[in-house]
Amino acid sequence: MGEVAQRAECSPAYGIHLLGEDSRKLARRFSTTGIDRFDHPAIGHDDGLTSVAGAVAWLECRMVDRIPAGDHHMVLAAPVRGGHGGRDQSRPLLYHDRPYTAVTEPKEGTKP
Repeated sequence: MGEVAQRAECSPAYGIHLLGEDSRKLARRFSTTGIDRFDHPAIGHDDGLTSVAGAVAWLECRMVDRIPAGDHHMVLAAPVRGGHGGRDQSRPLLYHDRPYTAVTEPKEGTKP
């Protein structure tokens, strides 16, 4: 069972954070095995939930269901509240097909 599913199993509430394009090192930390991923100065615990300083946006969720999926579990969540870091934050970080990139505005004249 993955670390997120284990934490969700222990608590019916958890946080989801959208990192910015300037947080690639922190994002890599969460994909690294063999370390305490949550032992980092940017990571705190507010009201029993994990918080990530400088996140572009965040959601506090309650677990609705855990569904076995092979050697993992899908965790279904219902957002309870959320927020964002403000308009001056960096663009959201995106991981796709191995590299990190940032979400950009579509080019004028292209379909979304």
